This record gives sequence, C-alpha cells and structure tokens, in this order.
Amino acid sequence: MKIEYLLSKRILCLYLLVFALFRVEPNVAAGSEPTINAFPDVLNIQGVPSQPGDLSVSCFSDLGAWHGYALPGRSQTSFFGGFIGPFLIAQNRWLSRCLTKLTLYNIENDRIIDLSQCQNPKFTFFPGLLTQEFQVDGISIQIDLYFISSRSALIRTNILNISSKPIRLRIGWQGNIFLKQAFLIHNAEGIVINLEKGESTVRLTLPPEMVVKTTLSDGGKAYYIEAKRTLQLSPGRSYKSYLIQTVCFDSTEIATEEQIINKVFKNPEECFSANGNRWNGYLKVLLSTAKGWASEDAYQTIAVKCLETLIINWRSPGGDLIHAGLYPSYQRFHGFWAWDSWKHAVALSLFEPELAKDQIRAMFDYQDKRGMVPDVIRLDKRYNNLRNTKPPLAAWAVWLVYKQTNDKAFLQEMYPKLLRYHRFWYTYRDHDRNGLCEYGSTDGTLVAAAWESGMDNAVRFDNAVMLQNGAHSWSVNRESVDLNSYLYAEKKYLTLMADALDNESDVITFNQESETLKLMIQKYMFDQKSDYFYDILLDGKGFCRIQGPEGWIPLWAGVATPEQAGQVKQVMLDPTKFATYIPFPTMAKVHPEFIPTYDGYWRGPVWLDQAYFAIKGLEHYGYMEDANRFIRQLFDRLEGLKQSGEPIYENYNPLNGKGLNARHFSWSAAHLLLLYHGQCHSGANHD
Repeated sequence: MKIEYLLSKRILCLYLLVFALFRVEPNVAAGSEPTINAFPDVLNIQGVPSQPGDLSVSCFSDLGAWHGYALPGRSQTSFFGGFIGPFLIAQNRWLSRCLTKLTLYNIENDRIIDLSQCQNPKFTFFPGLLTQEFQVDGISIQIDLYFISSRSALIRTNILNISSKPIRLRIGWQGNIFLKQAFLIHNAEGIVINLEKGESTVRLTLPPEMVVKTTLSDGGKAYYIEAKRTLQLSPGRSYKSYLIQTVCFDSTEIATEEQIINKVFKNPEECFSANGNRWNGYLKVLLSTAKGWASEDAYQTIAVKCLETLIINWRSPGGDLIHAGLYPSYQRFHGFWAWDSWKHAVALSLFEPELAKDQIRAMFDYQDKRGMVPDVIRLDKRYNNLRNTKPPLAAWAVWLVYKQTNDKAFLQEMYPKLLRYHRFWYTYRDHDRNGLCEYGSTDGTLVAAAWESGMDNAVRFDNAVMLQNGAHSWSVNRESVDLNSYLYAEKKYLTLMADALDNESDVITFNQESETLKLMIQKYMFDQKSDYFYDILLDGKGFCRIQGPEGWIPLWAGVATPEQAGQVKQVMLDPTKFATYIPFPTMAKVHPEFIPTYDGYWRGPVWLDQAYFAIKGLEHYGYMEDANRFIRQLFDRLEGLKQSGEPIYENYNPLNGKGLNARHFSWSAAHLLLLYHGQCHSGANHD
C-alpha cells in the first residue's frame, strides 16, 4: 500500500548484523523435534520474487517481526545456500532476492564448491524453521533460519566433512539488493544499505575479532564478504557459524536489539532449542487432545496451517502501533482492524494468550472520548480510519480470553473500556432512541456505514440512506438484526464480567437490558412469512428482505426463541439458499444479486467467520448433527485446505470451494482453528 510504503521510508531502520563463530567440533546430530518435523511444508514458502513488489512469493515470519523470508525452489539453483529476502512487511516490498548467501571455496583443489551441483538438495519449511540441506564434494551442509526476537532472525550454518580426507575451506557470504531506492555503502563499520539518501536501513556488521575482506560491486548493489581464516575439517568433524539479520524502526530499538544479539551469541544453540520448544508447545496445545476425525493427519495439517498463518501475520509494536496484534494478511491488509482483532484474539487465546490480550489492547489504545473504537489503526496514526467502527464483538473476545487465562487483572483493565464502547452504540447509533441500533458513520457517508457492518458491499445496504443523529453521528436508515444481536451478546458477556468483578449493580442492569433487547429482536425483527430474521426499516415500512448471514446471528447470540431457531434452521438447510457445496454463503443462492466469485465479496462468497457463527448458532439450539455435518463440509471441501502447500484464503466460492481474494487470511485461520479445537474437545462450544 502506498501509505505504508511512504511511512516505512520515514521510520524503518533495517540492520543486518553478521557474526560467524569459528569453532570445530564433533558432529552431533541435532536433537530432533518430532512434533515439528511431522509437518513439513504445510504452507508453500518457496520462490524468488521477480521484482520488489512481487507478492506471488509467500514468506515466513515469527515473533511479530516486520520482515520475512522464503526458500529457493529446487529449480532456482543460483540461490542455493541463501534465504530469499528479506521481505519488508511495512513497505510490502522485497529488499533483496537473497541478501545473504553462503559461499564455500575448497582450498585443496582450488575450486568454488557449487551447491547447484548437489544431486538431492532439500528445502523445507517446518513450523518455526526454514532449513536447507546439501551434500556435495564430500561435505554435508545444513542451513537453518529461525527468529530469535521481534526484530531478529538467526541463520545457523553447519558444515560436516563426510569424506575420508581432511578438507580445507574458506567461507564467505554474498548478496545483493534490488530495490531501486537502496544502495550499499562501505564504511568503517562494514556495510550500510540506504533506502533513501542519508537514511541507513541495512548494516552488515562483523565483530572486531573476525578479520574479513569486503568487496562492493554492481554500482553499490552487491557485496562479498570473505573470512580470511582457513577452515580445516578432518573426517567426521563439523563447523557451525551464526549470522543475524535485524529489522529495527529507530535507534532506540537498535540499542535494545544489540543487547539481545550479544546475549544470543553467547549461546546460540540455546535459542535454537527455545524456538523448537515454543513451536512444539503450540502444537501440543492444539493437537494433543485431538480425537476422532480431528486426529487424522489431514485435519491436523489444517490446524498447523491455521497456526502458521496466524503467527506469520503477527506484528509487534512499532510506529504508532502501541501493542502487538495480527495483520489480516501481510500481503494485502496492513494495519489492525477492530472486527478482525476480536476474532483473532479468541483463537490466539488457545495457544498464545498474551498476544491475544495485546491484540485487544491495540484497538482500545485508540478508543476516543465518545467510546468509539476505530475501524483500522496503522503504523502511522494519521491514516487510522476514524470514519466508522466495527460490530461489537469485543466483550465476547475479552471474556473468552479471560476464560482461557483466568487473568482477572486483564478483565478489570478492559471492563470500563468495554462499558464505554457498549454505551457508544446507544448514544451515537440509535436514531429514534427506541433501543434498537443502526450501523453508521462519523462523516455521514454510506460507504463508511457499510464498512461499519463489516459486510462492505452487502446487498442490504444498496438502497440505504443516511440519517443524521448529531454532530459527527449518522445512522443508516435500518436497524440491523446482526448488530442488535451482537449487542445482546455483549450485554450477556458484560453481565458475566460484572459478576466476576463483584459488580452487583451492573449485573442487575445488564440482565434487565438484555431481556428487554431479546424481546424486541424476537418481536420486531423476525418475519413469520419467510421464517427468517431481517433488518427493519426506520420508516416503518417493514423488513429489509435480504437473506444473508445477519439472519442467523440471533442463533449465535442465543436471542432467538427455540421456535424461531428451528424455522431459521430450515432456511439455513435449504440448498437453494445457504446449504451450498461450501455452506453458508453471504447471500442466499436464489437471490438475483448472488455473485459467488471474486467480485462478489459480501454478495455470495463464503466468509469463514460467518460460517462459524452459523455453526455455533446451530449448536446453541441443539442441532449438533447439522452443525457437525457442516463442519466436515468446510474442512473437506475448501479447495486445498487439507493439502500441504496451499494457503488459507479470505473467502471461498460456495459452489466449488475455490479460494478467493487475499491469501494467508488471519480470521479465516482463526475460525477454522476454533472449529477444530471444538472437535478436539468433543464439539465443545468455545463460546
């Protein structure tokens, strides 16, 4: 995105620190990580970008880092021995095709060791780790990349003499950059890479005790670093070196990161073990309770794919983002969105609860004096979207994070903020003050009001008009059934929180308010003629008769009567409406505006959050057989979901399961993981 690119030139500072530890040691097979090793290449992280903005190549990132890497493919032999990248996430650009590539020179035969001649190279993405393996000219080489912090990735190289003769080697590194704005400059410290004149972005630094020769070429676009010390390996002996690439936003971060790096180099193998332990811990939490079909390899692969998608989209604090959170997709959506954040947090609470808390905090960092939470917050707060908010699922997220963590301090921290957010709707989004709210905007535009619903181009807003409530307060001319169902659920969660915090008066208040709202939704928003819930028009002319996901949200919230739920269920099970090949499209199939393809967006494609709400709604009213059948259809029919290598998409074609729009989409991964987790716990409803 142009905004993010300009921003990153202003504040991004990327440093590459190189430290090779020369020590010869007996070869000891690395401690295997069987849980991690069972899931190779669940996502395809291979390829070389053709240009800086080439987003067809996916990358691996971890711990909230702002940069990522890929592996070369087997046919991309000129990149063997190096990792592709880094991809600069803030800028949405690849800095380099390969910034640091291993070079080896055999002194015995006066020849460069050509890794491209390896007969059976291996390039693998394990959970939390990129690795390359080569056997050529009597040596075995393994190169691993993993993240050690939110700013640094460590590259570990292990060289083993597998021949029967001693080998003398000279080791080096080479790389280049292909961003037009970037240049290499050699100075007293090593190498500096600039994105703009006078702005340091990349530095290649070697410690004083390591004597090197540095050469720049290609007009400042390429470099070669050679260690002058000769490496001597007798048969069966190995050598390890370590190299760190670091991305920082400012000098303060650099100083902090240098302390981390110095500590890492004292015992780099400890970091490698910690990385494996962390990822194995994730997998243990998610997979150890799997039973039935959820324990089968294909479905565990889905769970791991969801996990990797969420972790790769993790962004640490930076710029004006005060707390960590997840991008919806690092390739397309830069920033934190409110609706997405609530959903991400619920899934994150299963395996990374501190990140789940911060994902919620990040949005409330910008709650305004009226109580509104912005739609989007970005690295540069000047570009936050304050025109609208998003549906009120924050209390749902906070309560479920609390249930996972039992962190009452977090509950106490968030409760007053949630109260202000809840009251915002009734103060600024209830045009006729009747207790039923509408979506709206701060600038009076319909497009922002549609964004506020989260269903950007949904048909139900096609003929809507805006009504002014007051200064910077507008409502669309219909009371939305999903919004009021979310508000009902929010009142129930606020009741639970008030009880946990011993706030008896709020318990009484929210119990009364929720019962009143439930009766209004049941009475005014359900159509007996078509057996479905709808938005209602403010002019008194009845229902907005568009059948979309908003009509089953009352089941998820538990606001429908049992009879109404049974009637809605029949609509949901109708193959001409919502029981399509991939269930629960965002528009009834029979509707003339139904568009199931890329351009449909909220006019037909399946969004997995809405499918999740549908399934949980069926479960809420006891329709477990139907709910379980639909879960299996999602897991079995979404194109590529069970196959290693294929990404998780933003939405899906309901007629054939083809993935649509953004790849590596966080909330799709979040809701699939929640459904999987429910199956692992005998269909338990995480809500």
